[in-house]
Amino acid sequence: MRVGERVSAWNRIKMHYKLLLLAVLLLVAPQALSKRKPSRRCPGGGRREEGGGCPTPPLCPESCRCSDGIVDCRDRGFTHVPLHLPEDTTELRLEQNLITEVPQRAFAPFKRLRRIDLSNNQITAIAGDAFLGLKSLASLVLYGNKITELAAGVFSGLSSLQLLLLNANRITCLRRDAFADLRSLNLLSLYDNNIKTIQNGTFDTLSSIQTLHLGRNPFVCDCSIQWLSDYLENNPIETSGARCESPRWLQRRKLTALAEERLKCTDGTVSLYAGECVTAEECPRGCTCRATTVDCTAGGLTHLPDTLPPYTTVLLLSDNELREVGGSTALGQLSRLRRLVLSNNQLRRLPPAAFQAVPSLHHLDLSDNDLVEVNSRILKGLPHLRALSLADNKVTCISPGAFTQLPALREM
Repeated sequence: MRVGERVSAWNRIKMHYKLLLLAVLLLVAPQALSKRKPSRRCPGGGRREEGGGCPTPPLCPESCRCSDGIVDCRDRGFTHVPLHLPEDTTELRLEQNLITEVPQRAFAPFKRLRRIDLSNNQITAIAGDAFLGLKSLASLVLYGNKITELAAGVFSGLSSLQLLLLNANRITCLRRDAFADLRSLNLLSLYDNNIKTIQNGTFDTLSSIQTLHLGRNPFVCDCSIQWLSDYLENNPIETSGARCESPRWLQRRKLTALAEERLKCTDGTVSLYAGECVTAEECPRGCTCRATTVDCTAGGLTHLPDTLPPYTTVLLLSDNELREVGGSTALGQLSRLRRLVLSNNQLRRLPPAAFQAVPSLHHLDLSDNDLVEVNSRILKGLPHLRALSLADNKVTCISPGAFTQLPALREM
């Protein structure tokens, strides 16, 4: 073989070898690459999700406008709080939508939020931890909704909050510790709600408060509201003209102009334990609960509810089909009950010491029933009873000494 032929043959062998090596690499390389662990970091520095993929960067909610940290979703027909927002959001505008509730931890991922506006929606419920973790929040606007109660701890941790607008809602009760963490609050508006009384100490922690709006609330001006009158006189921060709605002799009188001698407490006062709000979960089925009043009037009841809110002071059970009040442990839970109305039922007989479990009772209405007998055993254990109504029954026998164990009785 000539030299040139030997060189050509050797070149062909090298070429075949290179092609074979390339083929092997093409077969092996994909398997080797697939075994490599993906980087734990995503573009932009974010961590990968559990499945290995990178999370989609939060986008501006559809139909909203986002710029310079402001997310503007005003009047866009939203029925829920958006789940995703840009991470740099500092102001969220959701006013004039159709949102009905603010769920748990609704804003927890957005630590930079300084202002939230949820005004003029249809909100009826706010979860107790809806605003959890928003330590930078300075302004919270909730006016013009249908809020009836504030969940326990709903404003906990909002130490930077300066403005809180709750006006034009349907709030009936304020827990004593509702504003416990709001030491930076400058303005609090509770204007135009259904608040009848406020418990002493509710505003104690508001060390920075400068303006307070309490006007257009149906305040019951009894002895328990004296502290508020004194507070507002010593701290002239109420600028909305809060006035009494009842009793009649104090109607339209400003809270800041109340004489202590005119502030009287009645047997059925709604202001007792005003800071212990009855929650919806505690309210018996078929009844309505406001502040410490439980109203089961005309509820079709054939027996007393099995459970009742422990802070109940007024229990209305008229116009039902009750035949007895014994056999229930419900009354035994009501150590603070002051007024009990059982009129227009079907009670025929009452067991001995029927009401002994509620020794704080001041007013008992048993009218319009079928009672045939009244004796001292029935009314045993009611040392504070002042008013007793037995009208329109079928009483044929009143035992001697039937009322001797009622030392406080003034009206019958």
